[in-house]
Amino acid sequence: MYPIPAALTEPTHSIRSIVGAPLFALFSGYGLVQIGEYTRSRKKLRVYRACTVAVLLASVIWYSKLYFYGYRGYCAVWWQKGMKEALEYVDEGPCKCVIFSNDPHFFPAYIFVIFS
Repeated sequence: MYPIPAALTEPTHSIRSIVGAPLFALFSGYGLVQIGEYTRSRKKLRVYRACTVAVLLASVIWYSKLYFYGYRGYCAVWWQKGMKEALEYVDEGPCKCVIFSNDPHFFPAYIFVIFS
């Protein structure tokens, strides 16, 4: 029943479907154990372990690349990158009136102005 609340909301709100993550982790672990049980011979077991290690290593490398290099680029908008600098420029500049866009990427822009 867990995917129903997530299916009824916006696709950007994936936190409602996080409840199913342990279920899929259990299924994946059970599947890995069953494949290991299926490969009883030494040669098959070595190939299986080598493939499993290769997939896990590739997954860690890919995740690290996305986390340490890609995250800054595609999540800068959500962390309001540049808003502080823009407000400092407005405070020091000759502008008397500043109008912020109603762009959905800057959803809480007025909060920065009120609390800065």
